[in-house]
Amino acid sequence: MTGVNVDPSGTFLTLESGRFHAIWLRDNAADPQTRDSRNGQRLIAPGAIPSDIRIARAAINNDTLMVDFAPEMRTIAFGLSWLARNAYDRSGIGGCGWTDPAITTWTGPRLGEVPAADLGALETGGTALRDWLGHVRRYGVARVINGPAVPGALFRVVDLFGHVRETNYGRHFDVRNQVNPVNLAYTGRAPSVLNEKIN
Repeated sequence: MTGVNVDPSGTFLTLESGRFHAIWLRDNAADPQTRDSRNGQRLIAPGAIPSDIRIARAAINNDTLMVDFAPEMRTIAFGLSWLARNAYDRSGIGGCGWTDPAITTWTGPRLGEVPAADLGALETGGTALRDWLGHVRRYGVARVINGPAVPGALFRVVDLFGHVRETNYGRHFDVRNQVNPVNLAYTGRAPSVLNEKIN
C-alpha cells in the first residue's frame, strides 16, 4: 500500500507518485465548499485560501488520501489515482529555470519590442504569417495591428492559429449569471478576476 509522509513544515506531503504542496492540494480540492459538485465550478477565489495554509495531518484510507488543513481545520479527501494523474513534481522535467533554447524570455520593459504584424497581411498567409507565428513561438506573444474594432473580430486572429472548436453554445458565448447554474457556461456567483476555461 502506498504510504504518505507529511513534511514537518506542513508545506507539503510525499506520496509514491510525488510531492504535493499544501497550497496546491487546497486549491485543487473538490469538496462541496470549494467546487460545485454539479458543474465543477470553483466556489472560492484563490485569495480565500489562507496564506499560511499547511497540512496538519494526512492519512490513506483505501484509495483515498485524507488531508487535514490548518488553520482552516478542514479535512478534504483526494483520490490517489487522481493525484497520480495530476502529479506535477516528477523527475525528468527540466530543472529550475529551464527554458527551451527556441524561447526568448522577456520582461515588462521590453514590451515595446514585441513583434507586430498587420492583420490583413497575416490573413494572406505566406511569409508574414510564418514569421508572426514564429514570434509567437519564440516570445510567447506577438501583436496584431490594424484589426477592426467590431464584435467577433478576435476570431479573425484566432483563426490564424487553426480551427476554433465550437461548443454546444456556439462559436462565441458570453458567460451569464443564472440562479442554480447547471454547468460552467452559467454562474450563480459574481465573476472573479480568475475565470476558468469553458469547454
